[in-house]
Amino acid sequence: MPWVTIGNVRGPRGHQGVPGDPLNQAGADFMVKNFDFLTGWDKRAPIIGGKGPIFVATDRNSKETWLGARGEDGGPTDTALWHMQNRLGVHQHPDASVSWAVTDAAWRYTEMRLDNEGNVPDAVLQRWASRMGAATGSGLATGDRYITSDGSLSPVFPDVKNITIWGSSSAERIGAALSSALASTGATFHNEGKGAETSQHISARLGSVPALLTVAGGSIPASGPVTVTASNMGNSAEMKPFVGALNGVKGQLTSTSTVFTFTRSTPGETTSVVAGTAFIPTIGTASRQHVTFLWMGKNNLSGSGSAPLVIEQTNKAFDYLSPMVKRVLVLGHFVDTAQSSGSTQWTNVRTVNAALAARYGDLFLDVDAYLSSPQLWTDTGITPTSNDLVQQGNGIKPDSISHDSGHLNAAGYTAVSALIRKKLSALGWY
Repeated sequence: MPWVTIGNVRGPRGHQGVPGDPLNQAGADFMVKNFDFLTGWDKRAPIIGGKGPIFVATDRNSKETWLGARGEDGGPTDTALWHMQNRLGVHQHPDASVSWAVTDAAWRYTEMRLDNEGNVPDAVLQRWASRMGAATGSGLATGDRYITSDGSLSPVFPDVKNITIWGSSSAERIGAALSSALASTGATFHNEGKGAETSQHISARLGSVPALLTVAGGSIPASGPVTVTASNMGNSAEMKPFVGALNGVKGQLTSTSTVFTFTRSTPGETTSVVAGTAFIPTIGTASRQHVTFLWMGKNNLSGSGSAPLVIEQTNKAFDYLSPMVKRVLVLGHFVDTAQSSGSTQWTNVRTVNAALAARYGDLFLDVDAYLSSPQLWTDTGITPTSNDLVQQGNGIKPDSISHDSGHLNAAGYTAVSALIRKKLSALGWY
């Protein structure tokens, strides 16, 4: 006699139960309550959903086997899926906190798993850090320090939350475009560019080559300004005033075209100062660990024989920036529009760029080469003139991306800013 399971009640096909038999009466009541005789659907919703199976084969103990079909689509039942997944080693576990995981034989999560955002969970990272020594003091951490060659205590890792550019007018004028291009990094951008400054002034503000000052009369007065001279940089009305400490006395250094002046911040005792004492800048010292762009020395390069000084001071600036893990990008110089091939500036720019490229490799960004490339016109959307192309061929900044002879226009700065942002991505910094 064939048997069929319908609504989990089994009986001989075509045989009516004995009237009054409690077992058959209970089965009949169950069938009426849970089984739709018109559609053939079990009214009880299974785990996956739907209206139940239309067919299920059972074993001799009336337990459902993997042979069965769902009523709503004819697909495999929950039990069938469970058996197939179990045989294939696939485990379904409704956990909203996990997007992917490898489990062990007992279906427990291993360390190979991702959270619902696709990241390695913090608990796993902590275990890895412990094994690598970060949690036990044998590994490196962001709070670690080391002693630099100048004897100062400096961080091992850079401060990726802050980006600072040091330079002259190109650095100053690119500020708005560069700040916009760097917005996606989440870092705060600081512009320490100042038009018309030389590498000596920039180095003094940064602190890589501090201004060596001699105070008139040999002492800082108890209050007010005092005239000073600097042995390693010239006077310039264009020098950006900056705050620092002279023999421990905090104050500001300013310059006219002929005179340097130190003005202490607060009144105090008269303080003697040895001739040639270093003026230690506040901002430059505080930003040594920042991610940094160096674009310094362009204003020196019109002078004959200036290339070695610019190379030397750029290198000192790079070395001075304190993190052991350097995130310093050195930007190459370009030739002004009014220059000609073979001029002093043209020659110096090439000499400096070649030296910087040789030392810094992929930490050097050749702005001059970019401004002479076809990619410039693609990025700016500008159609070059015939004169632009001639200028590019001669290695000179073209007119169509120039504000004046020595500076880029808005399109030029935007293009260079995008170039810098792409470089940071290529380096894996942001």
